[in-house]
Amino acid sequence: MFEMNRLVTGLLMLFLLLGLVACAEKATAPASEPAPPTPPPAPVSSSPTGRFDPGEGSPPPAGIGGWQKPRPLTEDEKASVVRIAVSSPQVSAWLQGRTDYRTAPIRWYAIVWNETGGTRVWSSHEYKIVDEDIPDYSPGAYWYPGVTLAIGEGTIYQMIIAVDLDAGKVAMTDGPLPSLDSPDRFRRSTPKISQEEAIEIASRTLPPSLVDRADIRAELHGWYWEIVFDNLNAEADELMPWPLKGPPPPPPGQPAADPYPGIWQSVIATVDAETGFLGSMGARKTPEPGPYVSQEQAIQSAREFMLRTFIGPSEVSWLEKAKIGAYLRGDTWMVLFWEDGQRDMRFYVTVNAVSGVATGASRGSSG
Repeated sequence: MFEMNRLVTGLLMLFLLLGLVACAEKATAPASEPAPPTPPPAPVSSSPTGRFDPGEGSPPPAGIGGWQKPRPLTEDEKASVVRIAVSSPQVSAWLQGRTDYRTAPIRWYAIVWNETGGTRVWSSHEYKIVDEDIPDYSPGAYWYPGVTLAIGEGTIYQMIIAVDLDAGKVAMTDGPLPSLDSPDRFRRSTPKISQEEAIEIASRTLPPSLVDRADIRAELHGWYWEIVFDNLNAEADELMPWPLKGPPPPPPGQPAADPYPGIWQSVIATVDAETGFLGSMGARKTPEPGPYVSQEQAIQSAREFMLRTFIGPSEVSWLEKAKIGAYLRGDTWMVLFWEDGQRDMRFYVTVNAVSGVATGASRGSSG
């Protein structure tokens, strides 16, 4: 019995000793590193390129509905769109009893409403999209059929009307504004800088030997004069360092490369018609031969390019009423959109005249 008690006592002492060692190790061990913070969630990826998303928007104003996507319309429904548009108070006040209005084919209008019941932004689409892929315009857009009414001959004015067929009401009107076919869309105000002054400004920047042998012409386009020094047939060294910038010197022991091979036919300069500021100057070779796409096709290509990649949500409706100009610069269509007196509302789009594809755009510049 005594031996048993000694065994139990020894075991208890052993357990106590092990416990003291464990406590000592815990006390002297270095503190463990704190757990790293949980990383924040990755940001939501942006909308795919080419998709315009002005936000979720707000519900339509009181009394107006709207569709989540376009659907085919019967001929009676198309006729109802025109009837509702013409009989609305907004259009009746504009027409003032005139019946000689003209109607364009039915189109679709995607509208994103704001919190006060007005339009945050809207976009116009051809009717045929009901038989094709519906544009991925915005999850907050409501769709409405609509029509454009036009009156006038020399000066044509138009009003765009989007209709809620279910409610039998007009959802939105835009206008009256000069139409794309109106001469007012292309009319230019008298420039402060004359043609002769523009030529003089551009000529000062070139060597006299180039100016003397060039065939010079100047034309007013939108907000700027374009001056062409043509038939120069110059080599690059005559055009450096301006308008062709001189290349950097070659590395030691390396021969100098020709950065601008070939013959340059012309130098083209632009001069702001209001301020006389020299906007740009560049050299061009012989244009690529045609046939070229039409002016109408170039304007349409430029407009689609602007809507797809360039302008902001607040400027979509502005594009419908902007002044428009288009002209050929060699083998490139220059398509201009602008508003008189607004320097920040000047755009030009370059369109390849052979393929009809828009290749670039700039804002507030002069080509």
